[in-house]
Amino acid sequence: MSRSLLLICVLGCLGATYAQFAGVSVKADSLIKLADNLKEFGTVLDKYSATLNGACKSLMDEVNDLLGHINITYTKLNEKYGASQSYLEYLMTNMQYFNQTVSYAESSLGMEISWESIETADVLKKTVDSVLEKYDNVLRSGYYAGDKGDACIKLNANKISAVPNALKELTQCLQTKTNTVQFAAPSAVAMVKNVKEDFTALTNLLEICDPSSTSCVNDYFSSIIEGPTRTQMELYMVFNVLGWAFDNARVNNYYCGILVDASIQDTMTDLSNSLNTCMAY
Repeated sequence: MSRSLLLICVLGCLGATYAQFAGVSVKADSLIKLADNLKEFGTVLDKYSATLNGACKSLMDEVNDLLGHINITYTKLNEKYGASQSYLEYLMTNMQYFNQTVSYAESSLGMEISWESIETADVLKKTVDSVLEKYDNVLRSGYYAGDKGDACIKLNANKISAVPNALKELTQCLQTKTNTVQFAAPSAVAMVKNVKEDFTALTNLLEICDPSSTSCVNDYFSSIIEGPTRTQMELYMVFNVLGWAFDNARVNNYYCGILVDASIQDTMTDLSNSLNTCMAY
């Protein structure tokens, strides 16, 4: 996700506001803090998107390695035993379906990440826009009130600075979700490696059979015929690990945006009431 999706318009509006109020120290300091917090938020948002894509890549690199290993193994077995083992024909057909399923899973995971990134940006952008609009309205009311407004702004400096600080809650929320995904990804990768180890161990069982023991070889191939299906079920559980992390992040980011907006609404109402009371006297 490019930061331009969220910050170009926001910082453009902020720049105009800053230019108008730069002559008043309280306003200027608050706007500088707001700009700094927005930049920090943008950096974490970029990191969040990169973390989602990095988690997907690390998992799919491992899955594709497993897939290549399975295909090579079964191809060699088919070359050696295919003429005498009817089970192998069915197994190779299963592998074609298995390959398609993994490819579909990779595409689905990529679409889920894109949707999560877009939805997160949309929810949090609305919160940031709300912050700027309310903040701008309050500061404008002080500006148009002249010296009296400036004096009231200074008296309410702490409340004014509380608004930029609220954006840190959005940054913290994103940072937490980044950490969650970073924790889930290695777990998912480890699970795929374990699937590969199990598959290799199952393949090595053929070494127990003497090549001349027809019964042993037949029993082996009849027992591994459901191998791709079992592996597919194991990978389904692996994808669920990342799916849980992505879904949890999406829900938490959604509520984070709503709660921060609600909190800022109360802060802005309190600030507006204080300024109106101050300027009335």
